[in-house]
Amino acid sequence: MALKYKDLLPIGSALIIAGTFFFLGLLAGNLPYDFKTLYTQASDADFDNSLKHYQTWAQIPTVALHLLHSFIGLGFIGILIKLYKPSEDAKYFEYGSLLFYVIAFCIYLTNLRTGAESAVIGEWGEVDYKTGINVIAASEAMIAFLLLGVLLLQGGLYYGEWEFQQRLEAFNKEIAEEEATKSATESVSITSDESDEATETSEKQTKKTRQPKSEAPQRTPRKTRSSANKKK
Repeated sequence: MALKYKDLLPIGSALIIAGTFFFLGLLAGNLPYDFKTLYTQASDADFDNSLKHYQTWAQIPTVALHLLHSFIGLGFIGILIKLYKPSEDAKYFEYGSLLFYVIAFCIYLTNLRTGAESAVIGEWGEVDYKTGINVIAASEAMIAFLLLGVLLLQGGLYYGEWEFQQRLEAFNKEIAEEEATKSATESVSITSDESDEATETSEKQTKKTRQPKSEAPQRTPRKTRSSANKKK
């Protein structure tokens, strides 16, 4: 049995959700450091811990980095699958998901990767390292909001398709019930017509059987030759 494009749509949705959650998991690993430096009155020790964390994060092996990017790429593969032949009702959801995902990945490359390399090199441009670390933390918050937008769009699309299927099934069920009722009514009318015809036929047969028999005509006796001779 050949695989149709419609069968690939659930796979595309699963890849989008998998890539998005992996991306969010990557950000969640940095949250304990970002929360202290960005949302609380952080001390110098908190900034130093965050700086060491991003220095370690920037020096991960190349294989691990490519593996990380490949998991993020699953989201792009899923979006491209669903954008190959988008329906008129769902295409804006898919284009919105692509836009949010691309922006999130661009922020990751420009702010997170560049910021982590700056933590290793020690060059932060016109700002100090504390401001640079907070820029990384704020960028991760922006990425998280964009990825949540992707999940909301995919969830809204799934709910819309599910509700449409529910309404379609209810409509088809109603049509089937109406057709069944109509066919039952027609069969009852046909049966009643047949019974009426059978009743009329039986009544006709009954009338024929009850009709009195006509009297047989009296036979006149034939004269024999002997009686004729006697008269002569």
